[in-house]
Amino acid sequence: MGAIIWKEFVDRGASAKSADRPELQKMPEYIKENAGRTDYVIVHKVDRLTRNR
Repeated sequence: MGAIIWKEFVDRGASAKSADRPELQKMPEYIKENAGRTDYVIVHKVDRLTRNR
């Protein structure tokens, strides 16, 4: 892909059943602030992002 990882958002030990996780909440704001240089959001495991895929 040639992607460069600028930032990681990790909520260690947090359950994916709720979107009320600090790092998950920071991610969309970061994307908005860096819209010109954000082309991808890479999710290591989708079930870690949310339970309701």
